Formats: sequence, structure tokens, C-alpha cells
Amino acid sequence: MYIAVGLRRDGKKEVLGLWLGKNESAAFWMNVLTDMKARRVKDLLHSRF
Repeated sequence: MYIAVGLRRDGKKEVLGLWLGKNESAAFWMNVLTDMKARRVKDLLHSRF
């Protein structure tokens, strides 16, 4: 089980999704990122540093 957690602009954490996968293949992560994009998650992989 993989859990993606995001940080909102107000500083609160939010669970972005849960995915079940047998391994961390490129196809698996592409599915995860595509799913989050379809749900209009903003600033994916954006760093504030």
C-alpha cells in the first residue's frame, strides 16, 4: 500500500490517495501521477526550498 501525502498552503497535511501495487515500477508511478492529475492536484513535486 502506498500513501501520498500533500502539504496544503495553510500548512496542514492531506492524504492525496492510496494505491495498492506489487512493486514500484515506472508504470505504477505513472498511474499514480496520472490519477492525482485527474483529481486536479496542484504543484505536484514542487519544492518550497
